[in-house]
Amino acid sequence: MKNFFEHQDVARKNTFRLVVLFGLAVLITIVAVYFVAVIAIEGQALWLPSAHDGVTTASWFNFDALLLASIGTLALVGGGTFWKIHQLARGGGSLVCEQLGGRFVDFRTDDLAEQQLINVVEEMSIASGVSVPLLYVLDNESGINAFAAGFTPNNAAIAVSRGCLEMLNRDELQGVIAHEFSHILNGDMRMNIRMIGVLHGILMLAVTGRVLMRMAFHGSGRRSRSSRDSGGGVIWLGIIGLALFIIGYVGRFFGAIIKSAISRQREYLADASAVQFTRNPKGLSGALLKIGGYSVGSRIHSPEADEVSHLFFGDALEPSWLSSVFATHPPLKDRIRRVDPGFSGAFPKVKKPKELEQKKVEAEKPRWEIPVAGGASQPAAQMAAAGAMGLAADGGSPQASEPQARRARPRAQGQRMNLEADAVLDSMGQTSEEHVDYARGALEAIPAPIREAARDTYSAAAVVFALLMDVDPSTRHTQLEVINRELTRGLAEETRRYANQLEGLDPVHRLPLVEILVPALRQMSEGQHAMFIKILDRLIYADNRVSLFEFSLEKLLKHRLEASHGGGGRRVAQYYSLTPLRNDVVLLLSCLSWAGHSDTGGAEMAFREGTNCLKNASVKNKADLLAKSRCSFEELDGALDRISQATNGVKQQIVNATAHCVLADEEVTAEEAELLRAVCEVIDVPLPPFLPA
Repeated sequence: MKNFFEHQDVARKNTFRLVVLFGLAVLITIVAVYFVAVIAIEGQALWLPSAHDGVTTASWFNFDALLLASIGTLALVGGGTFWKIHQLARGGGSLVCEQLGGRFVDFRTDDLAEQQLINVVEEMSIASGVSVPLLYVLDNESGINAFAAGFTPNNAAIAVSRGCLEMLNRDELQGVIAHEFSHILNGDMRMNIRMIGVLHGILMLAVTGRVLMRMAFHGSGRRSRSSRDSGGGVIWLGIIGLALFIIGYVGRFFGAIIKSAISRQREYLADASAVQFTRNPKGLSGALLKIGGYSVGSRIHSPEADEVSHLFFGDALEPSWLSSVFATHPPLKDRIRRVDPGFSGAFPKVKKPKELEQKKVEAEKPRWEIPVAGGASQPAAQMAAAGAMGLAADGGSPQASEPQARRARPRAQGQRMNLEADAVLDSMGQTSEEHVDYARGALEAIPAPIREAARDTYSAAAVVFALLMDVDPSTRHTQLEVINRELTRGLAEETRRYANQLEGLDPVHRLPLVEILVPALRQMSEGQHAMFIKILDRLIYADNRVSLFEFSLEKLLKHRLEASHGGGGRRVAQYYSLTPLRNDVVLLLSCLSWAGHSDTGGAEMAFREGTNCLKNASVKNKADLLAKSRCSFEELDGALDRISQATNGVKQQIVNATAHCVLADEEVTAEEAELLRAVCEVIDVPLPPFLPA
């Protein structure tokens, strides 16, 4: 099984092949448009007598026509492609879900089926090391289907049809979600978005042709009432429009064939990955069997389904005589046999339950509310009245100091790992049944009131603030006063209560808790987000020091939330070798070495384990462990931002070095795991949780 970086390489090769094939399609389109332009320019004078022999010949070459066809076609196709990809990259997976009529799933939902979906997605997210995606339900779709969309894992969204929720049991639903997570991890989403963009660009020719035909139709209507001209120009306008319309749809025809061929192969890979993730072939095969035996199958009736048909779990379009050519998914029986070799080929009949299980539960769970004047209790309104997390901060943030344990908080003992450092790369982008079990146990270890609070935006903010509360009473008092002064006393009290409930939480469960907080935090407005980040900084720097956990938490949250607040797109590669990143890599490995060792000898040993994995000799031979006092978090912050702009090959070397550095003593402390997770998150590399031996 390929690791994360190898899957990314395959995705890039597929994208390159896609670009080449579509480039040929555009070239053929330019030739076709050229002949249309020749006819338009020459008109009735196209056939001219030859000056040499008096024979009537066609003047088929016209430089002006060639220039017009090339520039016009490239402008339409290129402009349409760029606009569509840019739109989808900015809007993320949410935009695609909403275009198909998806309804956003509020994580506070009382719908039992949606609660089950949330639980499955949270488990898969924690187990795989990717952000919990936003969830949508296609309420008007009774077919069994789902899809994942987005430009990066950080702005991904997953949509499931109502039929998927109603017809599948938990194991089958988990198989479908695991399939969609494999698309996120294998780099398929970005390629799929680009495919949508290029097809939209080619279709722009047909759109232009349609506009010209309408202009000709309305122009002919006006001229029929006027005798001042014969309307010959209008006729030519209509002919050109019709020709462009036909060329556009012919180009889209061949584009759809290319799209289908590439998509089918990725579906086989996603099925295999889903089985590996869950170790339960019956879950995935059960979902596919129900699609085959269900009268509606996996059909999606939205008019937008054709454009994004290659995103879905099952074939979303109605079958036709050209299905074998345009099918974006392999035959259902072939997919089942690859997962379940004993499949007989017969689909059991599946009927929709006449009476669905009651989906609503009584509102017996206590909800977090902030008391306001007059006795009312409205969390959203109260937060808005308190400044909607958008009040300006006074003064600047203190400078970060060197990494050190800033509190009297006891240091977490290291856990012995059953993972070799060389195997860390293979684990990235992969998820096992053990990781899913670990994720389920981590969620169960989080106190129930905290899990409930994680569903609400304002309660989730209070939980984040609670994670940063100092054990020193005076410092904690200062932190609570910041919340009270900048927001509300109710939020400060809620933070105090959550801090008390979190005191017994095992440090290894802090990151899983942060992950389930992210979906609610993403619902903040721009003003709320700005205030949240500012309060986060004020709490961290309350004693003018920064701990490893605080740095990791802040870095992780900022990166997770940027997808919803002005970022989240793919970074353009700026560094193609380790040489310009030498100082950044040395700083990173030094911070990790000191995070796991308090003595110089242990830190030096860990540092050497990491640098020995670097392939660049000029970097490896000149690298020396930095003193703890030189390991500034402020500088590390900038170093990670630069490393995130490296190519995948450079990132792979750095991640391999960090893994060997952390596992040099075969033990991983909570601080090491949190920092390493933050590092991988910022450079967009999914790191599954470390499993104790």
